Amino acid sequence: MEKRDVFDAQRNNLGTPIVRGESIPEGSYVLSVSIFTVNDKGEILLTLRAPEKPNFPNVWEITAGGALAGESGIEAAMRELKEETGLKAKKEDLQLLRVIREPSAFVECYLYRTALPASAVILQEGETVAARFTSLKRFEELMHTDGIAQPVAFRYGVVRDALYDALGMDRG
Repeated sequence: MEKRDVFDAQRNNLGTPIVRGESIPEGSYVLSVSIFTVNDKGEILLTLRAPEKPNFPNVWEITAGGALAGESGIEAAMRELKEETGLKAKKEDLQLLRVIREPSAFVECYLYRTALPASAVILQEGETVAARFTSLKRFEELMHTDGIAQPVAFRYGVVRDALYDALGMDRG
C-alpha cells in the first residue's frame, strides 16, 4: 500500500499521508514528478502507454509519477526513471527545470540527459509497450494530434523555454 505526503499551498507537509488513489483533500496537494529524458541529439524519450491503462491508453508520454511518503522530488524522479525505463540516474544527473502547481499537485519537472539508445529502455510491464526518441519538433506536432498524453502536453508547454535553454537549443 503506497502512501503519499500531503502538502498545503505553501508546500508545507501536513503530516497526514494518504493512500495512493485516495482523494486529495480540498486545498491540498501531493508531489509528482515529470522527467524529460533527452539524448545527445536533442531528442526526447517517449514511451507508449499500455492499451489496458485506464487513462490515456495507447498514447505517448514521458516518464512521470508520484512521490511516495517521505520521498523528495529528485528521489521520486530517480525511482520513476528506473521503474519505468530501467535508466539509473544519480541526483547530479537530474536538472530541475521548473515546479508547476497544478490543482492538486506540485509537479517537479526535471531534465535527464542520456547517451543510451531507446533500445536500452526496459519497458515496465502493464505500463508501457514501446519506447522511442523523437525530435522536439515532432513531439510538438504529436501534441496537436492527441498523440501525447494531455498532462504531458500541458507540462511541456509550461517548461518548454526552460528545457530549450537547458539544452542550449534554438526554439525554432
